[in-house]
Amino acid sequence: MIASSHIHNLWHYKQVFPAQALREGRSGRERYLDLLNVSLVAAHEPFWQAQYRDDPEYSFAARFGKLVFYLRNSFPDSYIHSGEAEILDTTSSKITLKAKTSNLTLRYYPWLTARGCSISALPVGYGLELIALSDCITEEPIEIHSVSPFNRLLLELSRNGE
Repeated sequence: MIASSHIHNLWHYKQVFPAQALREGRSGRERYLDLLNVSLVAAHEPFWQAQYRDDPEYSFAARFGKLVFYLRNSFPDSYIHSGEAEILDTTSSKITLKAKTSNLTLRYYPWLTARGCSISALPVGYGLELIALSDCITEEPIEIHSVSPFNRLLLELSRNGE
């Protein structure tokens, strides 16, 4: 689920779909949600509630006050965006997988380190970057760890030239 921002760093109302995805219509919105691995959509405004209520690819999940939640029926349900791998384990700070191909793209975000692969950011449109894994050791467990919050801050500052 996305709340104001896919990295939860904004705490005020914001249209979560980028302008490009909105211009592309339903297909752009769905591609954006697929890239972010979103399974549940919360709609606050009547316009969006009607969009999801009337779309056969969504199912009503719950209502809490003014928020209505809809499940995506065709949710990809995988961290793997391209390539092939088996997810062995996930925790709040680590993914362990077994690569079936030497190059993978994950529906996950920067601030990660990997043992058993080279790791880099991959721009995929809409201002998003996914994780590209290359030169992976196949058929062996690969651990991908999140970086500490302090190191995330340093990475973001260095990326923004500060």
